[in-house]
Amino acid sequence: MKKKITYSVVGLLLGVIGGFKAANYAYRREASASANAAALQAASRLSPAAGVGQGEQGQQVINEVRALIERARANPQDFEAQRKAAEQFIQIQRPDGAIEFLVRANQIKPDDAETIGDLGEAYFFKQQYAEAITWSRRALKLRPDYPLATFYLMASLVETRQNLDEAERLLARLEQLKPGDRALGQVRENLTAIKSGGATGPPKTVLSHGPDERGGAKR
Repeated sequence: MKKKITYSVVGLLLGVIGGFKAANYAYRREASASANAAALQAASRLSPAAGVGQGEQGQQVINEVRALIERARANPQDFEAQRKAAEQFIQIQRPDGAIEFLVRANQIKPDDAETIGDLGEAYFFKQQYAEAITWSRRALKLRPDYPLATFYLMASLVETRQNLDEAERLLARLEQLKPGDRALGQVRENLTAIKSGGATGPPKTVLSHGPDERGGAKR
């Protein structure tokens, strides 16, 4: 499945505000592609700063997104409709809304790695890390080189401070994909501090609400 999307991102993970936000964007951008320009335009404007809900244009945006969601609910066996509806909620960082459609899409196509990976992402945003780990592992079993699932599995392991050696191996895999990446370098420093006992207390995750103005590339 190909699609173009905007991104809701992790604002603070392991104490790296800009770093993990940039890393999450990078891997989600690399993991996505273009399918529905109208849906992209609608969702990318779902921000108060963009004037959604103000005037004719704002109402048109709301109507476009509502139509995608209603179409998915009216056609529960339409895989593409479920994916497009889920994406609207992912973009505005409402994982509960996304999960409804992602679960349905997974029931239609149980082996679609992108749907499974997005479930890992949605549960990560809900801070339900055990579920995020389970779904991310399933995605990687289907597609071992899937950067998005690698990212959320690594991040969830670090959040729960379990299997840190595995988290480090996953981080190394991401570093190979983006050598010299500054954000991943910050993650590396924090993971090293945690493993050496230099960091105390659980990592704190603060979610940044609302979509960033991002483009899409190939998933």
